[in-house]
Amino acid sequence: MEMIKKAKKAIALSIGALLCVAAAGCGAAKAPKAISLASEGYIFSEAGETYNIAGDVQTEGENASVEFKYSSSDTSVAEISEDGVLTVKGEGLATVTVASAKDENVSASAAVLVYDYAGVYTCEKYIDAMGCDVKVSLSVADDGTFGFYRYPMNVNLEGGGQMEGLQDTGTYEVKGNEMKFSADYLGTFNLTFTLDKDGNAQLSGDTPTGGATTDMAFSRTVSEDRGESGTYTGSGETMSGNSVSYSLQLNSGTYVLTAAGADGAETTVSSGVYSFAGEEIEFFAEEGTTFSASYDESRQVIEGTAIPVSAENSYEFTAVTLTKGQ
Repeated sequence: MEMIKKAKKAIALSIGALLCVAAAGCGAAKAPKAISLASEGYIFSEAGETYNIAGDVQTEGENASVEFKYSSSDTSVAEISEDGVLTVKGEGLATVTVASAKDENVSASAAVLVYDYAGVYTCEKYIDAMGCDVKVSLSVADDGTFGFYRYPMNVNLEGGGQMEGLQDTGTYEVKGNEMKFSADYLGTFNLTFTLDKDGNAQLSGDTPTGGATTDMAFSRTVSEDRGESGTYTGSGETMSGNSVSYSLQLNSGTYVLTAAGADGAETTVSSGVYSFAGEEIEFFAEEGTTFSASYDESRQVIEGTAIPVSAENSYEFTAVTLTKGQ
């Protein structure tokens, strides 16, 4: 009798196992309750770049299937393989979607932006805790390096006063739609990259300003040739009475500044990139002092009071006027 009971139990278990297989249940992977991606968007600077989107897929629900289908809304911008590897094809905006192979109604999407994001970004903001405007510029290069410059400011609080400009350099990494900046002095900070409704590039997030951080929104300044390219010459007199002659060459976003003292010997003071912000032209030096000057609407005259006289120093001038073509 005992043997008959054991046999019946074994038969029942076998039938149960067969029913599980037939019903494709009993522990089989099923469609996730939800799918998400680690980033809301992804930015790339040029065709040919690749990124493994599959590594960013996250699922919710017990025993969720990890089989997915990937697609791109515009394969001329970005293609995505069956394994979830994205390949950049050209400039523009596309949407990539990952859907459950078990239920394609369970899906997640993210924007893919292919955009030449290298350039200069600036932000000016009034900070209550400082009692003054704080202006910061970021010069983002396409080789993974960047320059940081916080302009001099006058802290209008008790114990405050004039603060010198703060300059730093470092490297950055891009993941998703975030740029991680690692500066030599200021440390690490993250900014989110977006495009506004007019298609203009912006960076935003908590930004170090020297001793503190504040939420800032940077807009990329204009650097394309507006007819200003050419050679500007002129001279200025320092507050101590020394005369300096200058030659400034502008060439579609890059510049070289040379200076000559009373002995006539010329030296290269500064070189790098320039851009326009409001009524100023800003010069971001590869090495040495970052500076700015005003310009007229015709792009024929540049004037400043803190143009450097050497790679290490800038002095206050009574006036420096550089005129194009002289």
